[in-house]
Amino acid sequence: MKLLKIKIIVLLSAVSLAGAAEKLTFCKALNKIIESSDKEFSDIKLSEIQGESYVTKYKTSVEIEGASDCFLEILLGPLTYKAEFGEFSSVESAKSKISDLTGQLKQCYKNIDFVSYEGNIIKSYSTDLIKKADKGFRYYKAGFRINKYGNTYDLSFEYKAAETSGYGANKKLEPVYADFYYIDNQQDYSQFSTDIRKLINEGKNVFSNIKGEEIPADFALFKNFSTKYKPSGFSDCYIEDRGLDIVFYIIPLGSGMGKDETVKLRNDYFNKIKSALGSNYAYNLSSDQFLLSFVEKNKPQQTVVKLLVEYKSGSYETSILIAADR
Repeated sequence: MKLLKIKIIVLLSAVSLAGAAEKLTFCKALNKIIESSDKEFSDIKLSEIQGESYVTKYKTSVEIEGASDCFLEILLGPLTYKAEFGEFSSVESAKSKISDLTGQLKQCYKNIDFVSYEGNIIKSYSTDLIKKADKGFRYYKAGFRINKYGNTYDLSFEYKAAETSGYGANKKLEPVYADFYYIDNQQDYSQFSTDIRKLINEGKNVFSNIKGEEIPADFALFKNFSTKYKPSGFSDCYIEDRGLDIVFYIIPLGSGMGKDETVKLRNDYFNKIKSALGSNYAYNLSSDQFLLSFVEKNKPQQTVVKLLVEYKSGSYETSILIAADR
């Protein structure tokens, strides 16, 4: 009888531990979070937290020492791990806390770094996680967030789960990071390169100096405008305003093309754009190889130039998009 009681107690203890949260240092917790992200947090997700009307929340078995609360939530986008580090009376005091926390992570992660920036639509401050290497860096969809609510500034750490994309045989897990590679050549001074650099500079003023009249359309998803400046050899350029301060200068390169022809065109302009930008920039190639994104090394949160291939009605279109600086 005593043996049976002991077995029952051991079994109940094991069940209790399996559903219990584990307090870890930030470094150890981040290791588990990164590993679990590829599994959509299935191995650290516990029971649902009831009583939330606008967001789905779950308890988590991984808690960070010093955090006031840790949980998983689905609000907009994928399941996200979130650790809350309290409310602060000023943004400066919240940023000071971020400095303490990033200092902890830098002690145990080699080549780790962070990039900070201010939100342009919603008043917020972000500090994103970056891992550097000799030939580039890995930019994570993760980091610290400061959001203002009333007179206080709430600080949290967030890390998104990997997302599933595609269907059937094409279904795959998209990572929560983007790998960027440094451009290893210097700028040249060809006409194309000069034009591209001029347009990037015009983007700092949302292309207001070269923006023309709105182009009439019976139906259009975005507002399109003519432009007073066009790169040499390109006559069909226009400015596209997508709202929320998202504006692009668009240079159509070709349409109605086959795959091999499109790949050749893309590779040609990939090299031309690298020569226009030079060694202060880096690039990322999307997993489907349809999009090349170019960023400044010290400002990776904002894409400066895109080289985009789109498949439409049985053929391919290729264009360059130069983003307004937000």
